[in-house]
Amino acid sequence: MQTPTPHIEARDRLIVALDLADIGEAKKMVEDLEGVVDFFKIGLTLQLASGVEEFILSLIQRGKKVFLDYKYYDVPETLRKAVSRAAKLGVSFLTVHGSGDLIRAAVESKGNSRLKLSR
Repeated sequence: MQTPTPHIEARDRLIVALDLADIGEAKKMVEDLEGVVDFFKIGLTLQLASGVEEFILSLIQRGKKVFLDYKYYDVPETLRKAVSRAAKLGVSFLTVHGSGDLIRAAVESKGNSRLKLSR
């Protein structure tokens, strides 16, 4: 007999990609989706946009989940610093590329945070 799958709200299942031109557009999309979606992906399009760190922090402070899809790939020590910072900010999910030492460095540096890592 199969165990029934618990009901999960759509807002807890969906991750909306904020692959937009600037923070203003991203803020508008988040506002338009208020009450519908609580998980947002910030990728390379917005990574260097003016105000992105403040935007990420504002999402987290409002109880939203943030997925940084930056595809981190660097030497282990640099990766440790980046992952540790993301964990301290309260980021929910982060992509890391590489194998062996890089993945170990990322896992170790997230500490006891709830940050999830994906390759």
